[in-house]
Amino acid sequence: MNPAKSILESISVAEFPLLAQLLNTDAGPLLKKELNRLLSQRWVSRSPRLQAEVVARLRGDAFDEAVLLRNIAASGVLLQVKPQAEITLDQGPLTLTMHTSRGVVDVPILFARLADMSPGKFEVAFRFTELDLRGGVSNDDIRNLLYVGSKQVQGSNSEPK
Repeated sequence: MNPAKSILESISVAEFPLLAQLLNTDAGPLLKKELNRLLSQRWVSRSPRLQAEVVARLRGDAFDEAVLLRNIAASGVLLQVKPQAEITLDQGPLTLTMHTSRGVVDVPILFARLADMSPGKFEVAFRFTELDLRGGVSNDDIRNLLYVGSKQVQGSNSEPK
């Protein structure tokens, strides 16, 4: 279902009285159509996440740290890093090394965003680069290896906690 259309169909008169009033005028259908187009262009849906508990290594030029892969999606991974780890996130590309059904795989990744910095927890999102040219392994291969090959991965489409 179109998220923008869903929002427009559930506008609360109590919460948005002016908008609800305008939508009930002769111009309402045109306004609704334009708002739908506007919201649809800006709506960014997230790809499903596969929740995981997979130990991996995050490597850069000046560090090599054990991390916990928390989830994986079409565009990247969420890693939990030890709060005391001394890593440099803005250097790149970085390498995520993990064990899969095909053996050890190195995946080039780039820093995307800080996801959670609550006490005792430090989660960082990384995006996949287009292709792992060193091993000839594509991102699809990496995701399939993790989805199918790791007995530690638990299937879920929920957001990271």
